[in-house]
Amino acid sequence: MKLEIEKIKMPVKVKLLVICYLILLGIQYTHAQTVGLLKHQVGVDSGYTMISRNGTAYLLDTAGQVVHSWNHGTNSKHPGYLQENGDWVLVRRGVKRYDWDGNLLWEYNNTEAHHDVAVMPNGHVLLLVWGYKTNAEAIAAGRNPALLDGDLKPMMIYEINPQGQLVWEWHVWDHLIQDFDDTKNNYGVVADHPELIDINYMRNSGDDWLHGNAIDYNPELDQILLSPRFVNELWIIDHSTTSEEAAGHTEGNAGMGGDLLYRWGNPEVYRGLGVQQNFGGHDAQWIKPGLPGAGNIIFFNNGGNDYGRDGNYSSIDEFTPPLNGYNYDMLLQGIYGPLTLSWTYQATPQENFFSSFISGTQRLPNGNTLIDEGDKGLVFEVTSDHEIVSTFQNPMANSGILFQGDQVPSAPATSLFRASRYPKNHPAFIGRDLEPIGTIEQYLISRTLTIESTIPELIIYPTVANATIGEGQRLPLIFQGGGQYVFSHWEVLSGNPTIDDEFSEHTNVVMGDADTVIKANYQLNPDWIFGDGFE
Repeated sequence: MKLEIEKIKMPVKVKLLVICYLILLGIQYTHAQTVGLLKHQVGVDSGYTMISRNGTAYLLDTAGQVVHSWNHGTNSKHPGYLQENGDWVLVRRGVKRYDWDGNLLWEYNNTEAHHDVAVMPNGHVLLLVWGYKTNAEAIAAGRNPALLDGDLKPMMIYEINPQGQLVWEWHVWDHLIQDFDDTKNNYGVVADHPELIDINYMRNSGDDWLHGNAIDYNPELDQILLSPRFVNELWIIDHSTTSEEAAGHTEGNAGMGGDLLYRWGNPEVYRGLGVQQNFGGHDAQWIKPGLPGAGNIIFFNNGGNDYGRDGNYSSIDEFTPPLNGYNYDMLLQGIYGPLTLSWTYQATPQENFFSSFISGTQRLPNGNTLIDEGDKGLVFEVTSDHEIVSTFQNPMANSGILFQGDQVPSAPATSLFRASRYPKNHPAFIGRDLEPIGTIEQYLISRTLTIESTIPELIIYPTVANATIGEGQRLPLIFQGGGQYVFSHWEVLSGNPTIDDEFSEHTNVVMGDADTVIKANYQLNPDWIFGDGFE
């Protein structure tokens, strides 16, 4: 079954009659959908997609219908994390854990927590947290004063248990090196210590000179993956240490304490001779066990001239880290590989896919990849052969929820930090009511869409299979007996509406009363010749 909105061409007489009548009704007519589900065809991975914006997180089925939601009342655009028992974890200045029904179970608030968390199997949460170092402390650590623009916010990780207690921590400040001033701390040869972070390598003069934007946890390795965007790298560190060991350079499964076990994307940071491959990326994660590419790392490579890429285009990049036990091998030239990707997605032409900030990706069970082009809030799914099989335009804007047919405002008015997909057999869904309850986007009628396998395409506005019509509202059933698709039949399922079947040969109009439900089925009209749209 393919669900993809197409434009149609009507005879001039019919076009004038329909449009004039819709104007009289005060109904906004459009010949194309602009928000919500825009494309859905064979090959889509089954499951439910989570997005969050404007104070609510929504769980959507593959037809773009809401099946569940959590009202969290914040401006978080992070989809959070659904747990196996049905709890949902909100990411916003710390964490809040809700049960399936939206009851707050526990929370940890920290104004310096930012961007992302990783929920561990034991229920603990790993948070990205900003530290604080004064100008004087930064200079004492070897920072070049010419690179300072005030105080610094170095990267930290806190592990918090459900009681809100700090049980483990890691500080980048314990793992620095510099070759600027031999009278200051951390002095050494940067190229000899790829396990340490050069405090003077920077692309951003602000206090948040590293800017971690993603964190992921690998329970099999007991390791943490980080994405410090402003240095165009991905890092892996050991979590098997104690907090004290994490401040040092030995101990743990890898015997390196809290030093970097692995880094990838920009060898220039540690004075290596190699090509930059990470360009301000987001949402770095290990591909989960059981999925195609399991154990590889996949991330949204934002790109753009500002981050060193030759052109404003994005890509989804997957690579295989050179794991050797709990450590990672370096290439002969003294840099971390690989130099080639395992899989990548780019648009054709390249500039048709670009988000300069936020954004995310996820490998799906059927081998497809979910992509959130974050600045636009455009969520789409591609096959391993780069075919787009599903597209969803977020209808939640800064101004509120859009109506179907509204022009989508310019980015980032509908932006989404990420989107997440959960398979239908996810334990959280066992015994849950997941019946569709409508779309996020608004319609000028109250409308519930049911997609049936006999409907090859839905192109008529409203794109109705089942429509619930409020009292006093009118629904035009356009092209009854004509058009590219015609109604093979339609019937009143409930209520007692007034039906005008004499408006024109191509239109019936239903005047709803309380709780009117209309069911309409479509079939292909092989005699209809359609063009590019209205003239």
